[in-house]
Amino acid sequence: LTDEAIWRERAFEQMDFILTGQNTDKDDPNYGVVHTAFSLIDYGPAGKGFNSVDRGTNPGWKPDLNAHLARYMLKMWKLVKDHEGIDRKNWYNSAILAINWVLRQHNNDGGLPQKVEMAPYEVRMGEDWMGTNQVENVVLNIGERSMSTASGRALAALYDIHKITNDLRYKNVMEDVEDYTLKSVQSQYYFTGFHPDLPPPDLEEAGIWGVCEYWLNRYEDTGDEEYLNHAKANAYLALTWWCPKQLSWVENPTQCASVEQQHYLQYSVYCYQNRKVECLKRLFNYTQNPLFNELGERVLQNIYFTQTTSGNLMGATHERICDPWLARVGETEGEADFNSLGTSYMSEQSLDCFLQTLLMYREGRDIYYGEGLINKIYPDGICYYNVDISKHKKVNLSVLPSEGNIIIVVNTWDDKYKKWTVSDVTEEKISTINKLGDLKLNTWYNVYVNNEIHGNYQSDQEGTIRFLYTGNLSYPSTFVVK
Repeated sequence: LTDEAIWRERAFEQMDFILTGQNTDKDDPNYGVVHTAFSLIDYGPAGKGFNSVDRGTNPGWKPDLNAHLARYMLKMWKLVKDHEGIDRKNWYNSAILAINWVLRQHNNDGGLPQKVEMAPYEVRMGEDWMGTNQVENVVLNIGERSMSTASGRALAALYDIHKITNDLRYKNVMEDVEDYTLKSVQSQYYFTGFHPDLPPPDLEEAGIWGVCEYWLNRYEDTGDEEYLNHAKANAYLALTWWCPKQLSWVENPTQCASVEQQHYLQYSVYCYQNRKVECLKRLFNYTQNPLFNELGERVLQNIYFTQTTSGNLMGATHERICDPWLARVGETEGEADFNSLGTSYMSEQSLDCFLQTLLMYREGRDIYYGEGLINKIYPDGICYYNVDISKHKKVNLSVLPSEGNIIIVVNTWDDKYKKWTVSDVTEEKISTINKLGDLKLNTWYNVYVNNEIHGNYQSDQEGTIRFLYTGNLSYPSTFVVK
């Protein structure tokens, strides 16, 4: 098996595994909800296997996480269906059951609760909840919904779910949650509840970026500057959680690290189930404010700093980049280790940032960056070019590699000259079939590669030429048709 085939097989296995964590009892009020944790060891009341106890500290069904899960299940279903012709209806149905459960948890104030209580109080932790003195906010009876919190996952999820299903129910709830967010979250600077293992009222930074992603999506759809203003406001608010400089007593990087939550005072940089790095890139694209570009690059480098590069945990990222205060019980004895990196994360906390990097620089709508236009050309010749905020022209161009992927950079494009640059990581010769449209019908064109004539080709009845090129693309090669 190739690496790609292995990844595909693992993805299918993971999707099928998730389905086994869903409540399939139609007579249960929580029919459709999916557990948000899987324990390899027995943490206590929940035992091993699927549960929603979240390390024993904040048990409950989690609407925001279920919306997040439904979003990616539907995106996976659509991707496999569109590109491979495989319709995994069980994935689709499971996602719909999960998001419909989320809709049933809608609070009267228009928001979504952080959790729906599922465990009797006596099986939970003591009255002084993890030292937060917030017991009045977390003591719920079974079936009761918590206070509404910042739906950083659910807003972006409902946006995508409505796009995929075209079901107005999801759009209507999305707009209700949007109204709640404006009224009770953003206007109050009160982003809470994003961490499933912490109580609903806990302030945190990660949810800001989920909402920021939603505003950017709405801006792209409508062109309404008000949505872009909301996204910028979210980003500036998030900066108040960030360290502005290098702390003198810490060796690890501290600038642009963030205090992720009020309960654990530490500096973290990972993307906590949000698209923080991608949001910063998109904000730069739409505003041309260099600050957003610089912040995005710095955060990305900080995340790379926390990545494990050797051993059996290679590829994982650490939960924090440093601990300037060592404020937690058990970590204040002996010599203070301000450079502690904490626990290694190997699931979505580690993966999502790197998936964002791939999307930004290899494919999709968010890769427009700088003067060039970069896109991934898939082995089947599918090329994703779009018109973006920088007004790049939509290009009728595809390149079919003999194997693997090709990076296309369109440096210039006008009515007279068709010019693009092709590169690939391999140092071997690679054959590509180049297809260029929107030309005059039945007309001869010269094709130049690196300023040397490659050949003369006639366009067909549809104004398209096709030509084969074989060469070493480890260094960029420039193609011109005229």
